[in-house]
Amino acid sequence: MTPKIGMEPIRRSQVINAALRIIAEGGFEAVTLQKVAEGAGVSKGVVNYYFDSKDNLILESFRFFLEVYNKRIEAAFLPEMSALEMMDMMIDCIFLPETIKSRIKDKEIINEFEMELDSDELSRVFILFYTKGVIDQGFRSIFHEMYAGYREGILELIKYGTQTGEFKGSNPETIVFGLMGLIDGIILYHTLRLPGISNEDASKICKDSIRSLLNE
Repeated sequence: MTPKIGMEPIRRSQVINAALRIIAEGGFEAVTLQKVAEGAGVSKGVVNYYFDSKDNLILESFRFFLEVYNKRIEAAFLPEMSALEMMDMMIDCIFLPETIKSRIKDKEIINEFEMELDSDELSRVFILFYTKGVIDQGFRSIFHEMYAGYREGILELIKYGTQTGEFKGSNPETIVFGLMGLIDGIILYHTLRLPGISNEDASKICKDSIRSLLNE
């Protein structure tokens, strides 16, 4: 079954969001094309039109998941922001995504890259994809590609902040890995619901730690 012209991006997004919700609730084993169709409110034929298998759907959902994060962060940055303000915005995009939508001026980004998960579901999905990358070469390749861009973006922010005098860290090439590890670690602790790691706590811990790390 072929979707109507103009509906393809919407239908594809609905299917992927349904898959991500199922993954967040029950892991990869819970995903079936039929359950995804029911969750998206479409026929199984529509799901098959976009994705020829469960594995393909999960892999493309992972790409979409990462793309949404990147687009949201890029759209949230404003030319007048300092490097530290951009760092803070990046952290809020990760731990407090519900607060970001109102701050993004380009509403087309919100509409095109809508992800219908709350912050807790987003964290669970991230960790599940993370662990799948340990044993699945396809996922690992996407992670390598994503982290190369992730590292480059944060490194540029650190260098910019160093040039403007905001950051005092002496070695951006080293600091960038410490900062990335900090963020990923807090995502893991938050997902495991450790005491003192609510969304707001996670955001504050990252921001405070980043300030210490960048001004040693």
